Amino acid sequence: MPEKLFDLLDKMVIEPDDVNLTFIFNACAQLNNGRAMKIGNKFLHEKLNQIQNNNIILNSATHMLMKFGDIRRAEHIFEMIKKKGIFSYSSMMKGYVENNMPENALDLFERMSLSPNDIIYIIIFNACSKLANERAITIGKKFESITKAV
Repeated sequence: MPEKLFDLLDKMVIEPDDVNLTFIFNACAQLNNGRAMKIGNKFLHEKLNQIQNNNIILNSATHMLMKFGDIRRAEHIFEMIKKKGIFSYSSMMKGYVENNMPENALDLFERMSLSPNDIIYIIIFNACSKLANERAITIGKKFESITKAV
């Protein structure tokens, strides 16, 4: 399905709007191949000034960049998000875990000012299992007591 979107993009003569950009970035993240990287990076570069106040598109761009393994740029886009929500944090934390940076996921979790949801808990448990160090054990035990209380 994402490939069909890319084929349509090649034929489009109009500029994509905000909704289209969200679809484009999500399709690029899903496909995550050379063509997707080229298209996603092109649109992000061309539209960054226009989208810097649109948290939904910035979240999609962050997710895409993390899927590409472009951590530095994903962090830069994440910092641009003015009102970070659970999706913003979960995208970054999951991206850190998937890119073998579980310590960064825990750091971000500890800086997060929102109440975690089930998705965040799962991501953090995954980060802890990858680390298997004292910090991970402490956080894991803390979560275990929270989940038993619920």
